[in-house]
Amino acid sequence: MKLKSDIRLTFAVLASYTLLIAFVSCKKTEAPSTTVELLSFGPAGATHGEQIRFIGNNLDKVTAIDLTGASVASSAFIEQTTELIVITVPIDAEHGPVTLKTPTGDIVSKSPLNLEVPVEISSITETVKPGATITIVGEYLNWISAVTFEGGAIMATFESQSRTELVVRVPLEAKTGPLVFSCGGTEPIELESEEPLTVILPTISALTPIPVRHGSELTITGSDLDLVEGVTFTGLDEAVTEFVSQSETQLVITVPNGANNGNIAVMSFSGVSVASEEDLAVVLPTVTAFNPNPVARGAELTIVGTELNLVKGVLFKGTDNAITEFIKQSDTELVLAVPETTNKGTVTLVTHPLIDVESTISLNIVGDLPPLAPLGYAIYADAIVNSWGDWGWNGTVDFNNTENVRDGSMTIKKGYDGTYGGLRFGGGSVSTLPYTEIVFSIFGTPGTGGLKINVIANEQWGAPHTITIVEGEWVEFKLSKADLGISDELKDLIFQDQGWSGTIYVDHVGLR
Repeated sequence: MKLKSDIRLTFAVLASYTLLIAFVSCKKTEAPSTTVELLSFGPAGATHGEQIRFIGNNLDKVTAIDLTGASVASSAFIEQTTELIVITVPIDAEHGPVTLKTPTGDIVSKSPLNLEVPVEISSITETVKPGATITIVGEYLNWISAVTFEGGAIMATFESQSRTELVVRVPLEAKTGPLVFSCGGTEPIELESEEPLTVILPTISALTPIPVRHGSELTITGSDLDLVEGVTFTGLDEAVTEFVSQSETQLVITVPNGANNGNIAVMSFSGVSVASEEDLAVVLPTVTAFNPNPVARGAELTIVGTELNLVKGVLFKGTDNAITEFIKQSDTELVLAVPETTNKGTVTLVTHPLIDVESTISLNIVGDLPPLAPLGYAIYADAIVNSWGDWGWNGTVDFNNTENVRDGSMTIKKGYDGTYGGLRFGGGSVSTLPYTEIVFSIFGTPGTGGLKINVIANEQWGAPHTITIVEGEWVEFKLSKADLGISDELKDLIFQDQGWSGTIYVDHVGLR
């Protein structure tokens, strides 16, 4: 009895163990997943026409693989198993995600497909007007992401793009020059065109009317004038950017105050300017006569000329401020009082259009010195002449000064600073045999009366000839050749201060 009981217990234990094994066995032999999985694909850097591999699970269920720009059906797979698909990269494939097509839905890759792409350019439109399009022909042009034009303008959106053709609109800021193409791929590169793109510029064929008045309309005729962003005038720094009207063949603009005679230029949006071959002439006042001439200081002067209604001020030599109050003013006549400080010389008309017009004739003053006798040989007469040059040192010098002229229209203004500076004429040479004296005129400004100047010829520093300045008037000095220690040649002439500071005017330097 006892034995039977033990046998039944043993059998029960064995039965329980068998059921446990059976249960565990059922858990381990659960059915495998049927979900399609993409684990990886590559290699990176493959080119069109090469093979790439897709690794995953249940890939035998994939019916097609969509690439950006191309699709490969399962019938075109080189190999397909549950764990591997091999395809050839289509020529139209582009950078982008990969999509596996399955009966139960799409599987999109987390990373994009990228290839090594040999972009080729075979032809480009040669000439273009800004705002129009150019066509680029080549291979793998669908991998171009941007086009950079000369001048820096970049176009990253295109009118159309395919593998063999790219159509790009040219920005208004583009200049003539090569194009640079930014190309994608595993190794992005930039390609520069071999030939430059010629960008059309506006041109000017005619200006009307000429002459033109300030504040009136000027018509510019030409071609491609719709490309003009601004117009620049002689005499003005800023371009005019507001137009009365604008078309491809005509541009109408109001002539601004300050515009002077000379060419104009039309400026394109790229900043490139094209100048007119014809000069613009603006209506300005002219002086034909002074009445009386010479005139007394403080007396009435009549200026005769044309367009004198444009004058808002008259500036005389020797004065700092223009006279703006007139006794009478018309188109042909201007009457005013002559300032007490007026010096002889030309007169400047200050116009309402902000342009100064200098008379071509000189005004003489009653009581002034008579004209100087002509020079037999000139070193300075309105300018340094006869191959002489400025060899001076220290201080300041102006060889084109018009403030206080002794004879002609220009004089020398020399400022000494107390350092034994020199006004020096050098680099020339003249035989003194035909002449008897060296002459020059000097005017002393306030504070220089009685000061002395050393006159040195041919660098004879130890034997200067001393002259004394007269303040407030022109004095003509006449030195003999013996005074300067020269006999048959003059090749250097110096006017040196003796350690004092001040300003003098020097005029009419030469030999008689």
